[in-house]
Amino acid sequence: MSERLHCLGFMYVEPAYRGKGVNQKVIGTLRQWAISQNITELRLDVYEANIAAIKAYEKTGFTKHLTAMRLGIND
Repeated sequence: MSERLHCLGFMYVEPAYRGKGVNQKVIGTLRQWAISQNITELRLDVYEANIAAIKAYEKTGFTKHLTAMRLGIND
């Protein structure tokens, strides 16, 4: 069986709506769409310092998979 992936781009929730389940509703709808399209995995990137976003995504079932590392040559 071949793997079918879909990547979630940048997502932003206005501060007034945070903590009200918006993220869970969006991810839940995306998950149902993915199922209907025979997509087997959803992926996203989130900045390591964005702890609130990481926690929000973990609440919807996402888990940490890889750590991206960088070396700025001109820094």
